[in-house]
Amino acid sequence: MATWRCGLMAQEADTCCFCTGSVAWMRVAVDMRAHGCTPATGPVDSLTFEAFADDVADVIEAVGARAGRPPIAVAGVSMGAEVALHLVAKRPLAAAALILVRPAWAGGQVQNPMLPLYELVRSYLRAEGPSGVARFVQTPEYQEILRRSPQAAQSLRRQFERLSAAERADVLTAIPRSPQLPLEQVRRIRLPTLVLAAPHEPGHPVSAAETLAAALGGPVQFTMLPQKLPERGEHERRLLAATGAFLMSLDPFGRRA
Repeated sequence: MATWRCGLMAQEADTCCFCTGSVAWMRVAVDMRAHGCTPATGPVDSLTFEAFADDVADVIEAVGARAGRPPIAVAGVSMGAEVALHLVAKRPLAAAALILVRPAWAGGQVQNPMLPLYELVRSYLRAEGPSGVARFVQTPEYQEILRRSPQAAQSLRRQFERLSAAERADVLTAIPRSPQLPLEQVRRIRLPTLVLAAPHEPGHPVSAAETLAAALGGPVQFTMLPQKLPERGEHERRLLAATGAFLMSLDPFGRRA
């Protein structure tokens, strides 16, 4: 069973392109609290990577019990990669392997430049709701990120289209400020791990993926994917091939084949 966590304010359907098509692995995708169809619970400062990891562990326990407790590959994209790290660090027996796709953070060692832009999106959502996108895309900050990274610009625009976007505006800045897993704890993770990075994505620095790949204590495969835009199809094909090959390299008991 491969369990996937999505990126900041994304939803489980966004991970469909990561399905391997292999009958040997069942994909379980999770909408975090205040993401997709899952409502927010508790104050916004309770929405942390650690809390999300606990939620995913509960899902793994429930689904695994019904499925006969198959081996688990824990996977995450962007924010989901940080959640995956917290999960396997806190519950090392919960997984047989780890997949980190375009991680956004790396134990506080890499600066993510997107937070000021999330702050700007939040301000427009709170003031104008989804229609605030019209003024947001006219700002110098947006125009600069559009010039540097069309992929990051697209992600920012999509925040205005998310389910309950205005009501969840504060989540955009609360979660990125959540404590990251320190590198000393990352080094204790000894699972077989696939780390995937892509260039020209300010919100997913290649240096974050490289830092995590170097710190992890188990066998690591590091793969550089092509950038997502304008060739999104090739990016997704390469991602699918890499994750599929990695999962198929694991035997039915979660050990390296």
